[in-house]
Amino acid sequence: MSTDNLILTYFDIKGKAESSRIAFHAGGIQFTDLRLTRDQFFEQYKHDIDKCPTGQLPTLTVGSKVISQSASILRYAGKLSGLYPAEALEALYVDEIIDLNDDIAVSISPSIRESDEEKKMEMRKVLAERSEEHTSELQSRQY
Repeated sequence: MSTDNLILTYFDIKGKAESSRIAFHAGGIQFTDLRLTRDQFFEQYKHDIDKCPTGQLPTLTVGSKVISQSASILRYAGKLSGLYPAEALEALYVDEIIDLNDDIAVSISPSIRESDEEKKMEMRKVLAERSEEHTSELQSRQY
C-alpha cells in the first residue's frame, strides 16, 4: 500500500484523531499531521466537500482522495502500520475495541458542551463508570 502524501487533518487536540496518529507513529508511517484551529475549520473546511466530504473531522487525504470517519481512518492506519490483524476473528476483536472507543467519544460530547460545571462532572462520572464496566468486561475475556 502506498503511504505517499498522507495528510491527517483534525483540530489541535487529541480527540478522535489521536489513535490514528499513534498508529502511524508506531508503524513508522510518515504523514502530515495537519492541525486546524476552530476558525480555520469553519472558514476553510466545513463547507468544502473536496476537503471535508462529511463536513466533519478527522479526514485522511491519501493522494488525491479524502476519507472521513475516525474509525475507518484508524483501521487504515493500523493496516499500514502492521497493527491490524489479517485473521478475521482477531480483526473482529480489534474492531470491537475501535467501535467502543468511538462510542465513548460520542458519549462524552454532551458533557463537553455542558456549561454547568457540577452537571458536567456528574455526566463525566457516569460515563467513567460505564466505560470502566465495558473495559472490565473486555479485559476479562479469554481470546
